[in-house]
Amino acid sequence: MDTFEREMTADFDRLDALFNEDSSMVQGSAVSALTLEYPGLAVVASRSPATRRPVLASIIEKALTATDDAAKESVIVFANATKQLLMREVIAVASGVAFTALDNANLADEDWPKLSHGANLLCRLAGIEEQPSESDDAGHLKAKSRIQWSGNPVAVADVLRALSECGDGSTVIIENAHLLHGADRVSAALSDLRNCAAATGNFLYLGVGLSHWPDVRKSNNRELFLTDLPEAYADMVNIADKILLLAPSSEGAEVTIFDPRYVEAWRGPLEF
Repeated sequence: MDTFEREMTADFDRLDALFNEDSSMVQGSAVSALTLEYPGLAVVASRSPATRRPVLASIIEKALTATDDAAKESVIVFANATKQLLMREVIAVASGVAFTALDNANLADEDWPKLSHGANLLCRLAGIEEQPSESDDAGHLKAKSRIQWSGNPVAVADVLRALSECGDGSTVIIENAHLLHGADRVSAALSDLRNCAAATGNFLYLGVGLSHWPDVRKSNNRELFLTDLPEAYADMVNIADKILLLAPSSEGAEVTIFDPRYVEAWRGPLEF
C-alpha cells in the first residue's frame, strides 16, 4: 500500500470512528481539545507560567492514563529548574485536590485519601514500584519507569534525540521554551523539532510566554491573538500543529485555540 492509499484509508477509518462515536476519537478531534489529534507540535502560551502549568500537568496525566502499551509509549518532561511546581500540579490533577491547597499545605480531612489515591495512581501508571525487590538496581528501575523527568536546560539536539529514541505515541513536554539552547535560529529549531515529532509519531508540547500587548490593551475583553506571541515565536503560526493561548479571568482561565484546520480561532473557558 503506497502512502496516498494509506493516508486515504486512515482518513476514512477516522470518519468511521467519529460516525460511530468512538469516545477517544471524538474527544481528540474536537476543535476545543487541548491535546493534539496527530503527532506534531502544540504550543501552550500564556503571560504567566502559572496559567499554563495546569494545562501541561493535565496533558502529562492524560498521556499516562491513555496509553495502551506501557512498554513502548513514554512521557518525557523537561521542567523548569523549579520543577517541583509542575510536579505539584500533576499530583493535584491526578488526585483532584486543589493546587493552592497542596501548595500551601492547607489540606482538609477529605483531601488526604484523595492525595494518597492520586500518588498511587501516578506511581502505577508511571511503572514505579512501591517496594522494589532487592534484586532491582537503579538501572533496572529506571528502565521500567515510563516517565522521565528533568529540571535542567536542554539542547535542541537532545530533544531531537529523545523524540527519535522514545516509542511511537510518546509525549514530550518542554515546560518553557527558554529551557532550549543550542539553536542559531529559533524558527529553524522549532521547525526541526516539529518535523521530528511528526516523523517519529510523537506528541511534543512547548510552553511559551506571551508578549506585553495583552496588558497594553487594558481591555476587559480577554481575547488573545496570534500577534500576542513573542516576536521570536511569530513563525509558530506556520510551524505548530496547534496553538493554545491562555488568559486568566475571575471565573477561571480562558483559552483561544488556533487549529490549522479552521480559519477562525475557537474561544471558550478552559476545561480539562
